[in-house]
Amino acid sequence: MKPVESLEEAIATIDNYQGTPDNFELTVSPSLLDKSGLAMAIITDRILAKGWWQNGSEEKNGIRIFKYREMSAKGNGSVKSKRSNLPMLRQYTNFAIRKGDRLL
Repeated sequence: MKPVESLEEAIATIDNYQGTPDNFELTVSPSLLDKSGLAMAIITDRILAKGWWQNGSEEKNGIRIFKYREMSAKGNGSVKSKRSNLPMLRQYTNFAIRKGDRLL
């Protein structure tokens, strides 16, 4: 599978997927694995909004492959939630821009 190269592409891949998380793998380019972690935080927020947890990852030739599973109240103490952390991420983004930090 070709790795996603941009945040927009990653979000579109997640949003357009119709199957179960057990059959979904997100192959991520190293360009999205930045030091601040902001890109992966936004991707993770989108994954959590679908009601999925990360179920491991592996690296092949510098490309990271993330695997997922359904969230459930049984086993991990969590329940499926549509609540988003985007307001928190926007707050961080605005703070970083004011400080002149490079985000992505």
